[in-house]
Amino acid sequence: MRTLSENPACDDPQGPGPGPPPPPPLHCSFNGANIGPAQFANTLAGFGYYIPVVFNFTATGGIGGYTWSNTQTVLRAGWVQFTNGSVESLYDAHLESLRYGNSGQSTTWNFPTAPVFDAPGLAWATAGKGITLDAQAAWSFNLYTSVSSGLQTALCPTVSWGATETWWSIHIPFSPLQIPIPSGQAAVYTRPTP
Repeated sequence: MRTLSENPACDDPQGPGPGPPPPPPLHCSFNGANIGPAQFANTLAGFGYYIPVVFNFTATGGIGGYTWSNTQTVLRAGWVQFTNGSVESLYDAHLESLRYGNSGQSTTWNFPTAPVFDAPGLAWATAGKGITLDAQAAWSFNLYTSVSSGLQTALCPTVSWGATETWWSIHIPFSPLQIPIPSGQAAVYTRPTP
């Protein structure tokens, strides 16, 4: 005597059906960047003069829940002079992970659109050296972003971009005071996904 299983699909003499359709392929696009004006601001690096940039990415397909991740390569070159008279070289290279949101308020992001935030710049003052008076700094970046949904992961277009910042000081006549005046700009070299 034949017994029935707990799964009626297994009792079908034709076998189980084809099952649910696979999820649509996961894709990531780069939708351009919003470059804000360079400005004095308080950031995780401290008070200074920074250039805010938000990189906009969009995910489509997958199963609907999204997890974003990113890594950025940084090359920095330049110099800075402080009120104590010292001059510091700014040559370095490193990797970093950027934060999410229009002002970098989050370390994780789970939505179909991802604003990735950065703000290169120089600090107003450095402990033991004083206030930044004069400086020239240039950054070169490559931002690598990916998004996962279910068992799929999609690589986003690599975003190449750069920034420059200059500080120069005005000497107040008949006074030892110097007032630093910074300026900065950023440019994104990668075009948005068509």
